[in-house]
Formats: sequence, structure tokens, C-alpha cells
Amino acid sequence: LRNAPDSRYGTLFGILDAPSVPDQIHSDVWRSLMLMPTAGSHLSAIETQRFADWSTVYGPEAGPWRSLYSLQIVDLLMLPPATDCGRIREAMGWRRRFIATGGFEQLCLFCLT
Repeated sequence: LRNAPDSRYGTLFGILDAPSVPDQIHSDVWRSLMLMPTAGSHLSAIETQRFADWSTVYGPEAGPWRSLYSLQIVDLLMLPPATDCGRIREAMGWRRRFIATGGFEQLCLFCLT
């Protein structure tokens, strides 16, 4: 499900990143974000590992909200809910590339900071 325009995600993340936003607004915006289809360009970038540095996906550069959103995508790609052998093989390949491109190392750094 990748059909909502990416500008909507930018708007929601902008609200989440704005200073002095009340906790209830954060909660409502995050819930709304979780009800939307996954952002197509973000999912595609993580799926194909099309970026120079994992810290732009999760970590200080990405910010806490985008990092959490990205980590949910990483979780989905690592452990797909399907029992389809093809999806499982794809996930195994994705995990190997995730480790080889520094994704796991950045995940450890993210968790330790």
C-alpha cells in the first residue's frame, strides 16, 4: 500500500518535529501516520538500500520520529509476515545487504545513543 502522496508524510513529520507541540498532538499525529499506507519513496529507499549512509534513515540526522518510522519498515523487511518462500528468500537477501551496507552497525549505534 503505497498510494498516499509523500507530501502528506512530510507535513505530519513536520508537526512531529516542531518544537513545543503538546504530547496529545504528537500522539494523534503519530496514530494518524500509522493508519496511512507506508510512504512509498521511504519504503522503496529502505527496501533497495538507496542511500549513502544509514544514519540518514535512523539516527540523529533523521530525528526521533522518522527513525522510529524507518525502524518499523526495517522490522517488516527483516521478518516479513508472509509464509511465502519467495518473500522469506527476499528477506534473507535483504538482511545480508543490511549488514553488508552498515545498517546493523548503525542500528547498534542508534540503540546505544
